[in-house]
Amino acid sequence: MRLLPALSSAEQFVYYNRRNGLLVLDARNGVFAAQETYYAEPVPLREMPSHVGLVFMAAEDRNFLTHWGIDPRAIARAAWNTLGGSTQGGSTITQQVLKEIVLRDEFGLARKIIELVTAPVLEQTFTKEEILFLYVNRVFFGGVAYGIEAAAQVYFGKSARQLTLLEAAALARCLPAPNRFNPRVNLDLATQRAHRLLEVMSETGVLTIDEAAAARRGRLTVVPSRVARGAFFPRSQQVGWATRMIGRELAEALPRPNGTMLATTTIEPRVQRACENHFARLVEEHRQNLNIETGGIVLMRPNGAIVGLVGGRSYQDSEWNTVSQARRQIGSIGKLFVYLAAIERGMRSQDRVSGARLSFDGRNIRNFDDRYPDSLTLEDAFARSSNTAAVRLCLGHAPAVRAVAHRFGISHPLEGGPADLALGTYEAPLIELVSAFATIANGGLRVAPFSVTQIRNVAGESLFTRPEIQAERIVHEPHATAMARMLRRVVANGTGNAASSPRWIAGGKTGTTSQYRDAWFVGFAGGHVGGVWIGNTSGEMNGVTGGGLPARIWHAVMTEVLPATNARRQA
Repeated sequence: MRLLPALSSAEQFVYYNRRNGLLVLDARNGVFAAQETYYAEPVPLREMPSHVGLVFMAAEDRNFLTHWGIDPRAIARAAWNTLGGSTQGGSTITQQVLKEIVLRDEFGLARKIIELVTAPVLEQTFTKEEILFLYVNRVFFGGVAYGIEAAAQVYFGKSARQLTLLEAAALARCLPAPNRFNPRVNLDLATQRAHRLLEVMSETGVLTIDEAAAARRGRLTVVPSRVARGAFFPRSQQVGWATRMIGRELAEALPRPNGTMLATTTIEPRVQRACENHFARLVEEHRQNLNIETGGIVLMRPNGAIVGLVGGRSYQDSEWNTVSQARRQIGSIGKLFVYLAAIERGMRSQDRVSGARLSFDGRNIRNFDDRYPDSLTLEDAFARSSNTAAVRLCLGHAPAVRAVAHRFGISHPLEGGPADLALGTYEAPLIELVSAFATIANGGLRVAPFSVTQIRNVAGESLFTRPEIQAERIVHEPHATAMARMLRRVVANGTGNAASSPRWIAGGKTGTTSQYRDAWFVGFAGGHVGGVWIGNTSGEMNGVTGGGLPARIWHAVMTEVLPATNARRQA
């Protein structure tokens, strides 16, 4: 026979044997997502309105205050109704607490026998108030909501401490079939069931006629859904892509989770809001006239800590993460590797290269501005994103360019010849490109993106803490400094000028692919490195370039994120 766990209080017992799930905390310890299951912090009964306990006893166990864990009359009534062809539960609230907390893995007759034997023991262990506390804070309310605080947040956007009598009644009456009777699935039915419960409570004297009538005159107002794809997002569904990425990190750190895990992350709520607001605003503003299908943005610290991420236009519509999963042609972003390879073989930013017209392997190499100077410095060629100059820098050095890209973490095979490497016809996800630029911003130290700093269980015990890793130097510091200076020139008076501001000194690079299918801007300023990709996977956009909308989105986000006082100093 399964015995009760040796826990000293109801406050401990409420956390025991929770279902597997992930509660995600931002860098300020605020909850921004709950995956699979949402257990909010338990709320003591004394902190909730008195009618909360009354409606649950009226709906689920009218004799709760007088029985000893088992209600023979309720069992007899349930048996009689079952023989008559209808079903009605005979379990007390005490038995349901056992079922949810202790006996989740027991089924059928075996569980019923254990319930009957153990319920009186539970009644001897805890007071009635403590058992009711356990019940309302652990029972399933539909969707991903476990416990009354979670249900109040999911359906009504408020704490259980603020539930009206009508709202509490609606939650109590959804319990027989929470995924069918909850107020979001059918508001009218939920209201009708709540009204009937209030009538019964007035008939039995739990409420006065006036109290029940006043409650029925109220209105259930369900907040817009913040549940999407098996997770609850208290602030915004748009954090869903970051949540899934965090879930994958957790799976790598803890392959066999047990119960609810609490993951503390690097996500900065202020940065995340800026990414969501400006990306959504500017993409939606231009989506139709520019024929934009989707896009993404990610910001990280130079050490790889991800502080904000949006992986598409709507997480509700698609969980596909354009930041980490979409491999797209990178265009002139790839010139970072071409020019760094040139610097590593001894060239300097003021050395000269030809930007004249060029045909290579039967194709004419075109410059976007259609200008072809005979000679220009490396710095000028990079700032103007000269394709003819970049191809010339690749001639005879393609293996070195490939080696630089792989050293920076570009995982996709770099196929093709010098023109393909110079023009960026190979593919990479946005997060790899931002990590590459972070390496330059970091003075040449390798950057691996991460978002989880610690994982704990609900008892507060640490299960994983990200170790301090000595960053590997993959670029000599003078070479990284030279490359950073050239990237700053791109923003100051090159193709990335739309990202410039008197408030900061920024470095970055634009990228645009053929037929305007992809447009990129990746850059760094003020202790942040960020990248934006805008694209159309099935057609071409209407003239969208990396120096246009992507750079403008980056600029809008950085304007909100970076303090005006130190952005220039940290660049």
